[in-house]
Amino acid sequence: MAALRPTTKAQISGHRFLRRRVEHGLVMGDIRMLHDPLGRRRRALVAGIVMSIVMAAGAGIIAWLSPHPTADGATIVRTEQGQLFAHLDETFYPVPNLVSAQLIVGQPDNPVKVAELGKLGTPVGIPGAPGFLNPVPAQTPWTLCTTEKVDEPEFISQISQTSGTRPLVVHADLDADPLAGYALLENDGVLWLLQSEGVTRMPGGTLGDAVKKGLEISPAVPRWHVTDEFISSFEQLPDFAVAPELPAVWDTGQGLLVRTGEGVAPITSLQARILIMLGAQEATVAAVDASNLPLIKSPVELPSRKFEFLNADAGWLCSTDGRATHASEIPGAFPLVGSSPITHFGGLSAGGVAVDTGHGRLVVSATGTRHLVTDEKDWRALGLAEAAEVPWKIVRLLPSGAELSRASALKEMTSASLTAAK
Repeated sequence: MAALRPTTKAQISGHRFLRRRVEHGLVMGDIRMLHDPLGRRRRALVAGIVMSIVMAAGAGIIAWLSPHPTADGATIVRTEQGQLFAHLDETFYPVPNLVSAQLIVGQPDNPVKVAELGKLGTPVGIPGAPGFLNPVPAQTPWTLCTTEKVDEPEFISQISQTSGTRPLVVHADLDADPLAGYALLENDGVLWLLQSEGVTRMPGGTLGDAVKKGLEISPAVPRWHVTDEFISSFEQLPDFAVAPELPAVWDTGQGLLVRTGEGVAPITSLQARILIMLGAQEATVAAVDASNLPLIKSPVELPSRKFEFLNADAGWLCSTDGRATHASEIPGAFPLVGSSPITHFGGLSAGGVAVDTGHGRLVVSATGTRHLVTDEKDWRALGLAEAAEVPWKIVRLLPSGAELSRASALKEMTSASLTAAK
């Protein structure tokens, strides 16, 4: 049996030609193949199919990138021009912001972009409500800061501050370092000694003079001129004080002690120096004799050691969780609008957040305005399940805005309400 031979390329080409010639003869009645209209038809069919596929794919991509769904079933919609509407009872109510729409519909929905609307209602909403909210706030401690640099345009331009005004800034996301030494604060002629743990009011009279001498506080020591609000943001440390009857200062060679009728207590060299300046008797006593006396709580409240004072041109002095901190710069702060001791705010670029002050919850907008929310249904409508922990003594300094409630959001907006919001 002879072996099968492979089909050659020329044979395949010839077979195709003969098949086309037969088709041409059956359709056209002519096998001379002077023209090939059937080939043109096939090519046109393929081109049409390819173009149809490309057009269908393009339409799908455009629909995905720029959809134009109907408003049916959507609670909050946004037109192509950017106007927001709350969809309630088959009526679309224009609203000034997303928060107003969420309060009206009662749920934290996001707007759906639509091309056409149905029946329109009157404009409603809260003009001063936050523009956008962040449901998961960062847990970074909020910081209150001030600076003495009010006459250097290149410095204050970082926060758009007008020259000559001492800024007081609240920042929600500032990386500040603990205060390494002391800072001398002055408010209405009263001096305060600030350290990392908190602030102490400087006493007057002979005790104040002795403390100043011990800490070497002279007119040359830089002073930070601050407000009452800034001082009250720190932990208030016990006032400097000594017992009415001055204790004796003992030097045992192994440490310094104060001696009262009840026993002895250890003190530092700075405290001993201040007591001696106040008139306390000093004596050298053997350590074994002092060890036989009972150990008592120190009868004096005085600075324990001397530190360097923070220079008034060293940047920003801050209060973080009641403790003293320091920052070289404050990024992203902007001037506040409204009546408030705070001049600038920053740190909420991701949107307004819920804050827990320990006495209740509030909403602070990205622009630094605090808003009261009293109804639990309104909290759910805003989708703010988590809250940042912020001390009330900082939050209370922010300007107060409109209450966020469904009743307020359903009120018709008038020209008077828009003017009041501004």
